[in-house]
Order: sequence, then C-alpha cells, then structure tokens
Amino acid sequence: MTKTSSTAAGDLRLGLVQMCSVAEVAVNLASVRDSLCQVRSEGADLAVFPEYVFCLAGTTATRAAAWPESEWAETLSKLCQEEGLAAVFGGVPVTVEDGIVNRSYAVGSDGAILACYDKRRLFTLQGKHPEAIFEPALFRPGQKAVTFDWRGWKIALTICFDLRFPEIFQECRPCDLFLCTAAFTAWTGQAHWEVLLRARAIETQTWVAGVGQGGVNQETGLELFGHSGVYDPWGLPTAVAPHREPQCFTVTLRRERLSECRAALGARAMCSCPEHHA
Repeated sequence: MTKTSSTAAGDLRLGLVQMCSVAEVAVNLASVRDSLCQVRSEGADLAVFPEYVFCLAGTTATRAAAWPESEWAETLSKLCQEEGLAAVFGGVPVTVEDGIVNRSYAVGSDGAILACYDKRRLFTLQGKHPEAIFEPALFRPGQKAVTFDWRGWKIALTICFDLRFPEIFQECRPCDLFLCTAAFTAWTGQAHWEVLLRARAIETQTWVAGVGQGGVNQETGLELFGHSGVYDPWGLPTAVAPHREPQCFTVTLRRERLSECRAALGARAMCSCPEHHA
C-alpha cells in the first residue's frame, strides 16, 4: 500500500476509513471519532467514511437511526469542529419531509456543512444471493449531482450503486476527484468493485476513491467486501486496502497527475460524451 509522508502544494491527502459499522449509532460515532484522530495524525486533509457509516443493520434499526436533517447536521458539524478535520460521511439515513434519504455529508474542519448528496440509484439485490436487499422500500432517491470545493479541489460525491451508472459521473464533470462511499457485498465486490472504480477513473480522467464497509455485519450476517482504494486518472491503483477488515490509511493525490493524464489523451477530449440513458 502506498503511503507518502508529505504533501506538495496543491496536492490533497485523503484519509480513508474502512469500517464494519454496527446497528448502534453511538458505537459508530465513537469509532468515527477515533478514526478522525488517527488520520489527522497522519496528515490527512480530508477523511472519508463509507456508506452506512453510522448504522449498518436491518430496516428497523436503520429507520430508528434516521434523524432529522437538523440533528445530523449539528452532530456532524460539532464532530469535525472538535477534531479539526474535514470529513465525508457516507450513507447517513436522514428524515426529510417526504421520507428518508441515504445521504452523504461533506463537512469542513470548521464545522461548516460543505455539501449534502442524496443517493440517486437505490440498490436491489435478489436472485442467488441469500440476503435480498431492496433499498427503494426504505429510501427515496436523490435527484441531482453534487460537488464541493476543498483545498482547491473540486470533489464530487457518489454512493455505492451510483458507481454502476457512468452518466452520474459525467454529469459532475469537470472535477478533480470522485468519492464513492459504499457497502458493496462480498459477492458483487469480488467481481465488480475494482473494475468499476478503474473504469470511472479512466473514462473521466479523474481521481477516484472508493471507501467501503468490510467484514461481516453483526446484525444481518451480510458479508461486505471492503478493499477500499484510490485510483489515479489513468485508472492505476495508488493505494488499496489488502483485505476487508476495518482499517485506516492515508494517501496523497497529486494534482499534477490530472494534467499528465489529460494531456496524454488530449486534454478534455473525453468531456464531450453522448447523452446516457438509464
């Protein structure tokens, strides 16, 4: 796994936190705080947590963890301000006027809410898999692409199943980094996780980081793939977790790598893409 100890001007140092979240919000909050401390000590500019960071469980527990927007915003703002580190929290269940959304929050080190993104493509998994998953029964889908600026980088937010829909990524361009917070199952992850992350990086000529849940969920028994990683704009792995167990690691994203890869294939030649349809 690649780790660098210094960051040049204009580069961005990510702290990736691979978790095995549980059903209890308080337990996960404590784990998140510890991880923020760890990656901050390693020089991270931005910490990234996986989908379902604060509650990974069955439908009943997830509904119970769906706090109102104001409560989650206050909690996450205070957390980042106290720890002095910006963070992206993936897949937070949030109660809104017309239901529950699966939302990622980007929060600055001063506690400011930088962006909120609601998952657009909700996951279903049936067939041969022993655990049927049907997110549309719990969440309503988001409707728009979301980006935010941090340390001079334009960053786009996506969540898990969004990774399979390249039109979502094209809609966010131009940007410097895509963050995909996820909870890929071991079954789908083994076959598709790395392939999809590399594909999105190659076709957009953009840095892509995928941060996932890993291990076995204590309530549902669902096996999660883990293997969080960062891929450069050429689609090459820069740092990848070697297994699915919970872990933190930091990696430096070089800004000049963006221009190197784009120049090699003709600056913005890949921006003009035909319209995609779901």
